[in-house]
Amino acid sequence: MKNPLQKLETIFQAFTDQIFVLDPDGLILDYKSSDAFLPYTFPGGILNQKIQDVFPPDVAVKLEHARRTVQQTGDVTTLEYALPISNREYWFEARLVPFSESQVLLTARDITA
Repeated sequence: MKNPLQKLETIFQAFTDQIFVLDPDGLILDYKSSDAFLPYTFPGGILNQKIQDVFPPDVAVKLEHARRTVQQTGDVTTLEYALPISNREYWFEARLVPFSESQVLLTARDITA
């Protein structure tokens, strides 16, 4: 029988979303992605880096604004953004939700199709 963390990991693998756990300053504390077909990797890794250091400036501004909104209001925030990947533009829908008193969970789903 799996423990709760193993069950949660199994659930994450069933989704094609990218999942980020962010601290109050926008630092990426954890990252999971089961989307193996998506040809986008974060150069040099992304753990313990800020959103602004990982995403292009225009996307980082949108994500940071949404993160602050979630922290201030406790409301779920949704936005769309584009990333250039392998000479192609991919579109993502991001959903940010409160994860704990101080953390925000960001899920990003490829909606290019």
